[in-house]
Parts: sequence; C-alpha cells; structure tokens
Amino acid sequence: MRRLPPAPVFCLAALLPFAARPARALQAAPGDHAAHHRFVLPSFTFEDGTTLSNTVVSYGTYGRLNAARDNVILLPSSYMADHHDNDWLIGPGLALDTTRWFLVATELFGNGHSSSPSNTPEPHHGPRFPRATIRDNIEAVHHLLVDELHVRRLAAVIGFSMISPLGLAIRPRIAASWRICCVEPRAPESAMM
Repeated sequence: MRRLPPAPVFCLAALLPFAARPARALQAAPGDHAAHHRFVLPSFTFEDGTTLSNTVVSYGTYGRLNAARDNVILLPSSYMADHHDNDWLIGPGLALDTTRWFLVATELFGNGHSSSPSNTPEPHHGPRFPRATIRDNIEAVHHLLVDELHVRRLAAVIGFSMISPLGLAIRPRIAASWRICCVEPRAPESAMM
C-alpha cells in the first residue's frame, strides 16, 4: 500500500500551481493590499505573570467580512515574519481569494510590529520583555477576533512553522466548524510551552 504524505503537505502542494501563474495574474489589485491595523489591549498579562499596558497585536486584513461574519480565514505569521508572508497567495482568483474570504493575518509578539522587546517602553524594554509563549499569542488573537472584529467562527486557519500550535490550539477558543485547517506539521511540541 502506498503511503501518502500528511494532509497539510497536500494543502501546501495545492497552492503551488498558483505560483506558476503569469506575473500579471499574481499582481494584486489595489483593493487587495492589506489594510494595516493595530489592536491594542489596554492590559495584557503574559503566562510568565508580566502585565503590559497597551499591548499591541499588529495585523493586516484583506477582502471583505460578510454579514454573517463566517468567511474569516486566520493567517498567523510564522516566527519573526510579518503579515505579508502570504501576499503571493492573496487576491482575486488566487489560492486565498479575496472576493470570497476575509483574511486576518496576525503577527506574533516579538516580531517588531506587535509588542516586542524593541518597541515596548521601560520597564519592559529589551531583555525585560516578557517571555511570550504561543498561548500568549493565542489569547491575544482570540481577543482580536472576538472583541475587536466580532468574529465567533473561523472558516480556516492556515499557518506554517512554529505557528502550527497556534492554529490548532485556537480551535477550541473560536467556534470551529472549520472547513480547512492547513498547518505545517513539524513544529516542536515544546512550541506550546
């Protein structure tokens, strides 16, 4: 019996044909560029017990949120990346079709745009920045989705690298009758810690 690769590999392979499209098809229309946003949590307590005021989650949105608010795909960035990671897949007729989906591309704590050692004022600047965990990011993204965007259901979560645990762990937090969950499966178990 022929052994098949894990399902997430199929998801990634399914996106590759879009990379071979002519250059003009990959160019996003002006309305398909991310709208940049900053979600500010007035007070956020990290797992290590540190509480930061005005904690920022940087994110971009693409497409339009429908009236039912059920066309949302969450695209958490990979470690040290920003929300433009998947731009080459985003636009009308592409894998992440903005005529159908509302994409929320979030950035992890510590990436330089969301709250990070480099942009957090004293007394938590630099090496005194809290040790941000995947669970801290899940909590912040949950607040972004529910409190800011009023989204209670995700159509999909698509993530790569160490963000795989975020995609899997946020499922119980958001009513998840997902049609798709595409995560790269090689994140270490310790990434959840």
